[in-house]
Amino acid sequence: MRQRLSDSISIAAVVIGLCGCSTVTPIPTTVAAPGMPNAELALQQSMGDTGREMARIGDMRPSAAAAARPKVVPGELDREVSFQFNGSLDDAVRELTRLVGYELVIKNASIFTQRPQVAIDPRPRRVYDLFRELGDQAGPKAHVRVDPQHHLVEVVYLG
Repeated sequence: MRQRLSDSISIAAVVIGLCGCSTVTPIPTTVAAPGMPNAELALQQSMGDTGREMARIGDMRPSAAAAARPKVVPGELDREVSFQFNGSLDDAVRELTRLVGYELVIKNASIFTQRPQVAIDPRPRRVYDLFRELGDQAGPKAHVRVDPQHHLVEVVYLG
């Protein structure tokens, strides 16, 4: 008799314990944000926010993002010099290229009869930064590329 009573109590405890697992918690279909009655409006607002942020990113100038000083440049480009210049881009790059002992290549020079004019003040800067500044001053008319591996500087005119 005792055996049956303890078996019955054990079975009852297991059944009651398992009954607690059978309840389903309802999941609300509304978004828990003030002023957002449903998920569709929340999605539309999120897409609008994303579009505005992408437009803001698109308005950034790449030169501002890349203005950080590179960690490793060859010694000849890392050297600080005082270089003052006022004249054509070709002549400025030619002078700097001669200073560091690199070779100069000018591509598509026939596109412009009047070369872009640049001006560099005499404050001391790294040669690498001077090449970057010349490229920035050339703007959309030309790119100044420095290839330290091949000891080459290119001025590429854009049409």
